[in-house]
Amino acid sequence: MIVDKIRKLIHFGKMMEINLADDNVKSCIVAVSMNENIHDNQLGAALMSAYRTQSSLFISALSSTSEFNMVLDILNGEVGDFIKNSKAEY
Repeated sequence: MIVDKIRKLIHFGKMMEINLADDNVKSCIVAVSMNENIHDNQLGAALMSAYRTQSSLFISALSSTSEFNMVLDILNGEVGDFIKNSKAEY
């Protein structure tokens, strides 16, 4: 399920110390989570590849789709929960 992929990508992004609040990072996470050809064991590598090669052209095109915006809403909720839970641990 896409929520599981998003959670794994958030966790990986946090481990790699990338800014999860950055719109381009969120776009990369959404793009990777939407790609059904990427298996769970490839998520980290796919995220880092997308992060390193951020294309404003593709990000702009992708962000204009309703599916992207739906997944972005899910991601924003999950990032909020992740941050809330991270603060509770300290």
